[in-house]
Amino acid sequence: MPSRKNDLCTNPKRTRLRSDLALAAMFAPMLFVALPTASSFAQNLVQDPGFEDTVIVPWLISHAWQTTGIVNAPYYVGNPAHVQPHSGDWFASPHGTGGTLSQDVTLTKGGRYQFQFYYAVRTGETWSLTASVQGITVFTNTNITNTTMQGSTSVVALTAGSANIFFDASFLPGSGEFGLDDVSLIYLGPSALSLSGLNRNQTAIGTAVNGALAAGVLTPVTDVLSSAADQTEFATALDYLSPEVYNYGLVETLYGSQQFANDLMSCKVAGQDGTSIIREGQCVWVRARARFSDFDHTDANIGARATTGSFSAGAQVAIAPDWHLGFAAGYDSISLSSGSASSEGDRANVGGVIKYNPGPLLLAAGVTGGWGSYDTDRSIVFGDFNETAHGTNDIDYVAGQFHAAYLLQRDAFYLKPLVDVAITNISLDGMTESGGGGAALTVAGTSDTVVSVSPGVEFGTQHISSVIGTIRPFVRAGLTWQDTDRFLLNAGFADAPDVSPFTVSTKIDTVLADVSAGVDIINAQGAALRLQYDGHYAEDTEISSISVKGSAKF
Repeated sequence: MPSRKNDLCTNPKRTRLRSDLALAAMFAPMLFVALPTASSFAQNLVQDPGFEDTVIVPWLISHAWQTTGIVNAPYYVGNPAHVQPHSGDWFASPHGTGGTLSQDVTLTKGGRYQFQFYYAVRTGETWSLTASVQGITVFTNTNITNTTMQGSTSVVALTAGSANIFFDASFLPGSGEFGLDDVSLIYLGPSALSLSGLNRNQTAIGTAVNGALAAGVLTPVTDVLSSAADQTEFATALDYLSPEVYNYGLVETLYGSQQFANDLMSCKVAGQDGTSIIREGQCVWVRARARFSDFDHTDANIGARATTGSFSAGAQVAIAPDWHLGFAAGYDSISLSSGSASSEGDRANVGGVIKYNPGPLLLAAGVTGGWGSYDTDRSIVFGDFNETAHGTNDIDYVAGQFHAAYLLQRDAFYLKPLVDVAITNISLDGMTESGGGGAALTVAGTSDTVVSVSPGVEFGTQHISSVIGTIRPFVRAGLTWQDTDRFLLNAGFADAPDVSPFTVSTKIDTVLADVSAGVDIINAQGAALRLQYDGHYAEDTEISSISVKGSAKF
């Protein structure tokens, strides 16, 4: 009984089928190289992709191609000198000088397609192969020498309608043996994702994602984004990719720096004279504070929450009549969350202040600075994608403050108009996240300067107790105006450096209502205890803090 191999070689139909199959298989691997493997349930549009039907249709050949059965071909079995199939029992092969193999498939929609095939040659031979889909050349190799099946995968953008899969193989020189197997063409998703209905930040990130789609990179991310059920689901997924948590680190630093500067502005003394309420003295002091910040989720921003625990200590000395010099150091522990991202930070603060305090007037100028280090985890979960990107970054600040207040007193009650002006520069160091499964970001360094003006008025009273000492309850109300309404941050996908980066914007309120309430208790020895609440409220911002401060006169 003749071998199936010889039967196929003499059967022109099977020769044509073998030839078409081999060419299709060659072309498929090339396309697959550029694109990630499609999900197992995706439909392969190629008919008879592994040539197991052993018939010509639907493949078209020029000449010399055939399908070769391995299991039933005694000539090939156990003979390593001949090509073996990638899977199954059959593959396409143009014995001789080569030829073309093609198949027309119908595409119901345009978009990104994965094209894959496997190929090999007989030991000692060299072949060339060119593969194209819908006229787009996706694979060219003029020096094919591998003797075991090697895969090629590419991503190609195709239009709806007919798509011709075409392979052209030739042997250099003379006659030889070439194998092509397991050709596939699978729809992956649209060539570009729709950005309609997205906010500014989502649009910026989506534009970068489309850049990755066009470049055929970040496929673990783009494949899942392409499968979003609707724009709402797509927008949510883009929020997971956002680096906005780093911007909220800048926002928290801004308000933290302002509060530390305020800690420098008071060293109370007791007394019954008309200016004792505003008088500054010599003391050492310590302060503990808990601050809770809530930045609302809006149509434009993800929002964030931060809890900050602070401890600071300092001293103030008289350097001349009506003049005092003070300094302080502090530590902040920050826990911040924004969407699915979380950040833990530590910040050291230092500062100095000089005060001029003649009679009912108080003028003070200070300089403060801080150095913070943060560990951030961005949990990125959408569809079948579940990864975590980790970043370590520093945020530093330096600020200058001016404080002015004037005391108006009538009997046991007083009114104190005041104003604070601050200039704060905040810097974030650039860094590249790790992990993330393709969604890790390279975040560019940034520096922002914010000018703020805070006029207000304090109202209070003073009571003298022979048991406790001086008791001064007070309330304060005012406004803070800031010249900056947003922080901008540039970032790009770390695994796709050639894709253009994007910019996210985090809006902050420019006008906040300030309220405070507290009490000072000063004993006969000049030791003072202050209990205080501070609140800052705006359309999208709510910051509340409670603190206790103790000082001792020297």
